[in-house]
Amino acid sequence: MPIGNVDTGLDFHAITEIISAYNEHICKSCSGCNTSRLCGVCYATVRKDNGFHHVNGYCHALQLYSKNMLSEITSLLEKNPALMENITVDYYQAVS
Repeated sequence: MPIGNVDTGLDFHAITEIISAYNEHICKSCSGCNTSRLCGVCYATVRKDNGFHHVNGYCHALQLYSKNMLSEITSLLEKNPALMENITVDYYQAVS
């Protein structure tokens, strides 16, 4: 995805076209997804020769992973309600 070169600088028209195509083909289908804010899909991973396309199974796998992680975190916090605070406090004390 060329967006310019060293001699002429950035090609803002090309950048705008890439972002528009990404939004149209990828982000449009993400608006109803409850895990979209956790999604790591970037331009490079969904770019194909003829445009942008979702990676098969990625969305389902991310949704399943997110549900499993939320379940695990909830279980841990039910067993130890102070766990998150303890981890956070310990971390900030270690880096201070």
